[in-house]
Amino acid sequence: GELPVPLLYRGAPRADAQVEVSEKDDAGQVVTTRLRTDAAGEVRVPVRSGRSYLLDHVVLREPVELEAVDGKPAPMWESLWASMTFAVPG
Repeated sequence: GELPVPLLYRGAPRADAQVEVSEKDDAGQVVTTRLRTDAAGEVRVPVRSGRSYLLDHVVLREPVELEAVDGKPAPMWESLWASMTFAVPG
């Protein structure tokens, strides 16, 4: 079947965003695919029994604070990572 998963950023749905899906079987083989959220910020992940899953999404944004650190230049961007793991019983 499919598992609907909402993707939010600052409490709002994140439309047309990439979600990476890693599916692992019992033998430890991993297949990674990329899906996109719909207009409502939801991605529908195809799932199969006996598999485990890792979903992740990254937001790149301008840093909240633009300060030099230890004499190094201020960062140009920062990344926020979200991930979710789950398994479907066999």
